Amino acid sequence: ALDPDYKEAWNNLAAAYLARRRVKEASGAVEKALAVDPNYVEPLLVGARILDLEERKAEALAAYEAYLAAAGDDAGVRLALARLSRDLGRGEEAVAHLRMAVALAPGDPRPRRELAQTYWKAENLEAARRETQVVVDLDEDDGEMRYILARDLAQQREYKAAVKKYRKILGMDPKNLEFRDQLWILTESQRDLARIFEKIDQPTLALHHWSEYLRLVPEDTE
Repeated sequence: ALDPDYKEAWNNLAAAYLARRRVKEASGAVEKALAVDPNYVEPLLVGARILDLEERKAEALAAYEAYLAAAGDDAGVRLALARLSRDLGRGEEAVAHLRMAVALAPGDPRPRRELAQTYWKAENLEAARRETQVVVDLDEDDGEMRYILARDLAQQREYKAAVKKYRKILGMDPKNLEFRDQLWILTESQRDLARIFEKIDQPTLALHHWSEYLRLVPEDTE
């Protein structure tokens, strides 16, 4: 109101409206910012996020690419491009974006996590295992990635190594897991351990883990 040519304020207002899912007002503020300065790049990112929120995937992808061309590379934008590329069936492009995100932010587990899950879906097992382990090394509290490695070892019948990883999971802080919406791995780990000990003929340990599983899931009649 005091300075209608304050482009940064228009951009911040657009971001604030977007955070409240007030898309029409956000779009209007983006237009105001660009009207003040057509070469101002930050509103391009907010505009891309608006299209993304509206699930206009192809348009959002193009808008993110335009932002990168104007502002330079960014790991977070590469993550968004990877997700959109995957949703649009462009698997190779998604992997390329994730690799760029990893190069831009080597200490950030998020692009590594996305890359690992992409490799698992593509059944590129060697790469999937490698990237999943990197995620665990970067983020020790990511229980889901630990669980994926443990389950993979069990499927390979590497039971001793799998048991070790499952027990590590059971020792994790439940509060951290709940915060990440990963409490389910405690239940699954108890069940998987029970099955492993049945397979290697250790009924006492199998009974223990089945009992722990039922304590968590008492409604499982099977």
